[in-house]
Amino acid sequence: MDQGKLAKEQLIHIVLGSVFFVLIAVAAVALDLLAKWVGTLGVDSFTTGALEIAAHVLLVIDLVLFFVYIFSTSMGLIKGMKP
Repeated sequence: MDQGKLAKEQLIHIVLGSVFFVLIAVAAVALDLLAKWVGTLGVDSFTTGALEIAAHVLLVIDLVLFFVYIFSTSMGLIKGMKP
């Protein structure tokens, strides 16, 4: 396969995958904001704490998987460009 075409396909793959991970990160931030809003309603602190922990765990898992995704995709691009 032409190296230019392979590089273009892989870069598109990286960008679209990154958008997916950004959307999950936005969901984690929204969950954190929801936890803070629910706290203002007088809901038990255990419930708001559980929502905040869930938001933090979601964000951490998303970031770890994002770095794994970028690393593995980059390695695939490098291997594909070798003659």
